[in-house]
Amino acid sequence: MNFDQAESLKLDAQFAEPGSDAAQEGPIPLRREPPPPEPYPVDALGGLLGDITKIIQHIVKAPDALCAQSALGAAAWAAQSHANVLIDGRCRPISLYFGTVGESGERKSAVDDIVLLPHSEHERRLDDLYTQEISRWENHKMAWEYTRQQSMKKARTHQQRQDELFALGELEPKPLKPILRVSDPTLEGIYRLLTEGQPSIGLFTAEGGKFIGGHAMNPDNVLKTAAGLSSLWDGGCADRVRSGDGSSKLYGRRLSVHLMMQGVVAEMLTGNRILSGQGLLSRFLLAWPASTVGYRPYVCENPFDTPQYQAYAGCINALLTAPPPLREGTQNELTPRQLTLSTKAKGEWIRFHNAVDRAAGPGGRFEAIRAPANKAAEQAARIAGVLTLVADLDAGQVELAELEAAVTLAEYYLDAWMRIQEAGEVNPGLLLAEKVLQWSKKFKYVYPVLLYQRGPNGVRTGADAKRIAKILEGHGHWVRVEGGMVLDGKMRRDAWKVDQ
Repeated sequence: MNFDQAESLKLDAQFAEPGSDAAQEGPIPLRREPPPPEPYPVDALGGLLGDITKIIQHIVKAPDALCAQSALGAAAWAAQSHANVLIDGRCRPISLYFGTVGESGERKSAVDDIVLLPHSEHERRLDDLYTQEISRWENHKMAWEYTRQQSMKKARTHQQRQDELFALGELEPKPLKPILRVSDPTLEGIYRLLTEGQPSIGLFTAEGGKFIGGHAMNPDNVLKTAAGLSSLWDGGCADRVRSGDGSSKLYGRRLSVHLMMQGVVAEMLTGNRILSGQGLLSRFLLAWPASTVGYRPYVCENPFDTPQYQAYAGCINALLTAPPPLREGTQNELTPRQLTLSTKAKGEWIRFHNAVDRAAGPGGRFEAIRAPANKAAEQAARIAGVLTLVADLDAGQVELAELEAAVTLAEYYLDAWMRIQEAGEVNPGLLLAEKVLQWSKKFKYVYPVLLYQRGPNGVRTGADAKRIAKILEGHGHWVRVEGGMVLDGKMRRDAWKVDQ
């Protein structure tokens, strides 16, 4: 049976009359399964990142893309403060935003615990130093304020007060907050942390649903949050305009993101018209790998004792602890150096740019994912920048090998976007029907009032309930009780038996 015939059969079943052949063939899936994912091109990550990805796969048995996304995201976070990529005068950060789909039990946290251990240890060292510095600074502040007060008391004229203040000097800057990682922040929280803390941070979480379903992404804040995260991705700067603390512009800040999420959360994200229209989603490198559950025999090895981890941790620590370039007179405004492309690397980058642009045009392969396709060349340049610094922190340009590897990775992400796009092209009624079906499994019989009073939030009226019931009945998941029946003490003219 070809694809068109299968779709026709599905639609016939959706609207089949009770008792028809389609309705009696047994339950039909509400939507087709997405095409199988391509294997992640782990070798394109290079020796160091590729090796740590493979050893995590071997020991933890998590999906390939989950391990790879975590390793590349952790490297981008560590490297982003040191360099930008520069192509024909256009300068871009090497920060990267990742989204990885994995259901419960895919060992998302276990992978993060390994790749982010160097970041956690560095954050702990910063915290220990901050504890010492803040105590000293608070004592200094008290002494400075007391001296200032006494100086003002002694001064008799305006000029004398000015002279006293000039002689006293400014209060030394407050130590930077030592927080490097956030998992469920608001946009205001991110801005405040970038103002008062480190200039390079990561939004990394194995529970992306908390962020996507949290305060920052609720209907009142989603557009503001999306615009703010997009600005940080674009140029590492952000506007702060508040009635309470005035206005300011943050320059030279860096944010990398890795949100791991379950499939239902990913559908919320990719199906959000505001996020799609605003452009934040197109900045994400998405992956939805096949599950490894059922194929994970236990491996008696300590990943932290392996030479692959030791090499990885040494590289990441070097990136995290190397003093970042700062604007003179500031504590946390980055001025990263510029990584240019070698002649051969630039030629390959132009070839990739032009090929993707043609494919994103009318009738092209990437027409349906035009927004992420339009950013694919920039993503490749950013990835190449990260791979370059992982190989050599002091590198001055991106060579052909790193650019070709980055193009391979960018092509994988375009294919992943195509797969996710196909999975997301589902009628909203079917998505709601899927939720109702899962909810109904705890009942033997259902009826409209039960559904709109106690069912999922999307079903609010009797009309909604009957519309969803028609879909589930047509697909064979619910079977109409002819003539109705008494349920919960009342005669229910419309009632269905739930296929278990």
